[in-house]
Amino acid sequence: MNDNWIKMALESILKGQSELGTQVHELQKQVHHLDKCLDSLKLRVDDYREDQREEFDSLQKTIRSIVPNGDFDGHRKDHELRMVNATRWQQWRSGLVFDVLRLSLFVGGGWAAHALWDSFKAVLAAGGV
Repeated sequence: MNDNWIKMALESILKGQSELGTQVHELQKQVHHLDKCLDSLKLRVDDYREDQREEFDSLQKTIRSIVPNGDFDGHRKDHELRMVNATRWQQWRSGLVFDVLRLSLFVGGGWAAHALWDSFKAVLAAGGV
């Protein structure tokens, strides 16, 4: 009876080791797959960081070309001056258009008055009203 019990215990241990070995092998395969996934993810993150760095460098170059010598205050003042000049130009142009219209109406009215006066003189010269 003792031998049978020992034999059964050994078979159980061997069967457990076999199952454990299978599970360990499956875990090793999964760990290997996860390592590959991590390597791929690291490459993607590195690529993303490189892309972001390139975009940042490009933006920095653009800003530096717009704002020479880092003079942001001077750049802002330049924009303000340009906006003031544009506003003045619009006001001047609007005033000019208004003045031209007013002058045109004045000249047209003067021409109409002159034409009426000439007609009136012609009627009087022809013998009156």
